[in-house]
Amino acid sequence: SPPAELYTTLQANHVWLASVFLADKIALGSINVDECRVAELGAGAGLPGIMACISGAEVISSDWDTPTVIGAIKENFGGACKEGKWAVVGHTWGTPVAPLLRALLSGGERRFDILFLADTLWVTDAH
Repeated sequence: SPPAELYTTLQANHVWLASVFLADKIALGSINVDECRVAELGAGAGLPGIMACISGAEVISSDWDTPTVIGAIKENFGGACKEGKWAVVGHTWGTPVAPLLRALLSGGERRFDILFLADTLWVTDAH
């Protein structure tokens, strides 16, 4: 059960249908992530990133920069993925992106092969 602090307007305690859809596509091989470098923005619970990591990708996952949200995503990845294949970084939308970009560019010259943004548009009336 998610910590009570996650039950906020951030709704970081939900797994959205877009995440389930992407995770299914990865698991079935429709989205090949083997040996890919994946960035997941607005990760929510991190389901697509976790499935990508299990399927052979190196994943950097990001969501709202609070200890509770980032801690929950790290716990989810840690329970499913090998150490060294993933990283979780915080980013608060609307703040400078330099720290996020530094984390995302930590792979040196190697760029991302795939970007996941499944949980960034979950209340369509608000966008």
